Amino acid sequence: MAIVLHPFADISAISAPHFVQNLISAYTHGNGKSSSKFQALRSQVIKALPSAPPPGPATFVVNCLEALVCVGPPHDESLSHMLLSALCQLDKSKWADEDRYTACRLAGSFFFNVLVGKLKVESRVAVKIPETFGFDLKDIEDIVSAGQDPGVLQMKAAKGLVECYLLDLLQKRSYTSAVSLIKHFNLKNYDSQSLIITIIDNGQTNLAVDWATYLGKDVLKFLVQYCTQTGLYKVAYKVVKQHKLEAEFPDAYHLYRQSSLRKLVRKGLWEVAQMLAEGDSLLIDYLVNLAVEVNDAEKLEELCEHFHLDRISMTAAMANTCGGPQYLQLDNVISKDKVHWIDSHEGLLFAERAMAGIDFVGIDCEWKPDCMKGGGPSKVSILQLASSELVLILDLISLFKKCQTSLNNFIRLLFDSQDVVKLGYAIHNDLKRLSHSFMEIDAFCLCESVLDLQIAFGMQKKGGLSALTKMVFGIPLNKHVRMSDWEARPLSRKQLDYAALDAAILLPIFQHLANKSDPRPDELDWKCHLRSHRVIRKSKEKVLGNGKLAEDHNYKMPIAPHEELVMASCELLGTPIPGLLKTELFEFTRSAKLSPPVFNTANYSCASETAFYSTVKVANTTYMGRIASSKKDAEFWAAHVALSKVRIGTNALGNGECTQAYSDGLDVLKVCSNNSKSGCLSMKASLTRRYDINLKYWNTSICFFQSSMGYRCVQRISSPLLYVLETLPHTDANYSLHKMRVLELEVIQ
Repeated sequence: MAIVLHPFADISAISAPHFVQNLISAYTHGNGKSSSKFQALRSQVIKALPSAPPPGPATFVVNCLEALVCVGPPHDESLSHMLLSALCQLDKSKWADEDRYTACRLAGSFFFNVLVGKLKVESRVAVKIPETFGFDLKDIEDIVSAGQDPGVLQMKAAKGLVECYLLDLLQKRSYTSAVSLIKHFNLKNYDSQSLIITIIDNGQTNLAVDWATYLGKDVLKFLVQYCTQTGLYKVAYKVVKQHKLEAEFPDAYHLYRQSSLRKLVRKGLWEVAQMLAEGDSLLIDYLVNLAVEVNDAEKLEELCEHFHLDRISMTAAMANTCGGPQYLQLDNVISKDKVHWIDSHEGLLFAERAMAGIDFVGIDCEWKPDCMKGGGPSKVSILQLASSELVLILDLISLFKKCQTSLNNFIRLLFDSQDVVKLGYAIHNDLKRLSHSFMEIDAFCLCESVLDLQIAFGMQKKGGLSALTKMVFGIPLNKHVRMSDWEARPLSRKQLDYAALDAAILLPIFQHLANKSDPRPDELDWKCHLRSHRVIRKSKEKVLGNGKLAEDHNYKMPIAPHEELVMASCELLGTPIPGLLKTELFEFTRSAKLSPPVFNTANYSCASETAFYSTVKVANTTYMGRIASSKKDAEFWAAHVALSKVRIGTNALGNGECTQAYSDGLDVLKVCSNNSKSGCLSMKASLTRRYDINLKYWNTSICFFQSSMGYRCVQRISSPLLYVLETLPHTDANYSLHKMRVLELEVIQ
């Protein structure tokens, strides 16, 4: 039996360059993460260094550093860090005197060559060398005076060399390395204040605090003063508190808290600001002054009531703020008795009647600020729906608990309607938050005929809806209530008025913008900006033990009364590929320049189980798949039907039918599929010959796209395309044309 030692088991007879080569080989071998390999190798090096050749491990590491300089990038920096880190793990008290002396001399010479530019070493490695081997300025001065390099004697002293290198580090903004160098060589007189300013101005306040702490109390005081002058009140207060400098800076706490109050007020978080000021008269006075400063008479009165302040003493301030209405009021848009709170099944029935026959609805929603929640994103609390006659405020928290099904049905009735235009400002953000807040409400995943005012009319105003309102009506909205607690019940009168106004104002703004007498030449009709908002949720597929999707062939398909409903004989289709078909359908319709497919899934109970069926709307035709045991499986089948269609096979469409299709002016799409673009082109030519189609019909447009299932060649023929036609996917490049399924569909006028 032969025993082979690991290369790092005993390095007593290995030279430094040989050891470095072994390190590089081990570090570059395999496909593991660099960080994992670094830690594993570092552990081996720590074990191997005690067996280093004489005089010892410290000298051996210096020789390895010199070898790594010769090796150069990309491994010199990381392996240098590894060697220095491993050496620091050894007990320095056990180093032999000869090893300590030799290593210090060699490392000092190495560092000297770095200072004068003879060796190119990364700064973070260079500053670790004096720390690891323990030499100081005196050792460098000895090297200079020894005349090893007379060309640098004009630099006079080691301190000058170090300061020149330090300046270079500062110019490169390597502040951490610069501070390490200053600490090690005890360069306290090196213009500490200007360096503190430079580091803070570059955003490295933690480094500035660490260095000021090292330099002492006087520098800490300077740091606090500079941070206070530049508005970094939080940093200043933390330093004052940590180093007990309250006597020198008695105002640090209140300056910090006042800056916090100002930030909260700027964000509209008045309730949080009130909580922060509670119990501190100075902060309360400051908060009241902020209300005066922003000219908010209502908030000033509310603060006086909350903190039990003398209203008489506030008369002058309130007189300054109450000269006239500063914000648009709800009564200016709609009567308050037209605002209805909906929190029950009966309320939803009323809402359904109220929304019947409308053409436009303003949509907005509110939720508790995430910064007040303390956890993840807050759920939407209320949904506001405004017509020209009334405003509905839906208590989603209550409705979701009491009557989830009724809520889902009402939302679906409203959101699915293409005849009702949904108006909003940045409405897609609200719709996205809605769908993610209530995963069980499928109706929130699709909203038809959405019109975003800021996009449709080019109104991306700084200040949002309030600024747009001011532009249109000359007076802004009061947005201070926006960041209040919308999960509290009951909502305050101000919250209700704010919520109702945010939705009600959308209709008059839309009417004003749509009826402008002199629109810009580049403005298009607002109808071209109508969009469908769709959210595709990710969920885990349900599979059986054999890996196939779970499905039940015993269920009967419930047929809903859809217009132009096209169903496939699903028994003729193969099992859909999980996770790919929906993506394939979206890619295909996008390439064919169609509107994205719209999925609609419903569920019903059968015995003790729940079954799902899904339809997908593509180019004004609705396709229905087979029944399935999960929503995602049902959507797979619907996508499969839309992609595969009713008639399958190369003989599905004869020459006569094809000729008739063109003579009637109907649109037909030819699709061929292969692994290559050239294969698609040859199939296109073959299809042309097979169906005796004149080449003039092929010159409308052609496009290729590569999807998860191979290449697709999509050819649009005649007028705008209405229907998607698809081939079954191939992965075999030699798949013969006569075996290929050509799927075609005639447009039903």
